[in-house]
Amino acid sequence: MNKLRYSFAGGALVAGVGVAALLLGLPGVQAQGGPVGIHGVDYGYQGVPGTLPAGETRFSFTNDSQAESHEMTLFRINDGVTESFDQILAEDEAQQNAQQGQQGGAQQGGAQQGGQQPPAEQSPPPAPKMSFFASTGSAPGQSAKMDLIGNLPAGRYGMVCFLPIANDEAGTAHYKKGMKAEFTVQ
Repeated sequence: MNKLRYSFAGGALVAGVGVAALLLGLPGVQAQGGPVGIHGVDYGYQGVPGTLPAGETRFSFTNDSQAESHEMTLFRINDGVTESFDQILAEDEAQQNAQQGQQGGAQQGGAQQGGQQPPAEQSPPPAPKMSFFASTGSAPGQSAKMDLIGNLPAGRYGMVCFLPIANDEAGTAHYKKGMKAEFTVQ
């Protein structure tokens, strides 16, 4: 798992603890209205609204697949970003592949040069284009163990499943087969 995915996992853990506290019934904490029912299918989401009102929102996730586990990871696309969610995901993947290529090349180059190599010039990483909001998931045919509740500020959001396709030796993620969606909060 690379560093970027660790940050997503860490954010998911923090969000999960917060959501669990909300679901345990802290006084005065509840989403207004009914839940936004999202259904995971092989390989997509159903029930994703085009727009939602800003404020307290509850997402309920059900995995309708009988074969694969699915997750619903939500990101808020940062203000000022004009690229689509698809473009952001593609750029993220290209950056990860480039970093892995540089790390592999540095390891190979170091071995060829007796372990000595000049320090690599490093430029600061680009500003993030999206911020982690929350994540949940479930096994085939099950509802999520917890719903996601949060205060959504206005903006653009993306929903994605990073899990790998079952029995795919290449580890192709579900979102590459179409399990991603974008919506707006107004």
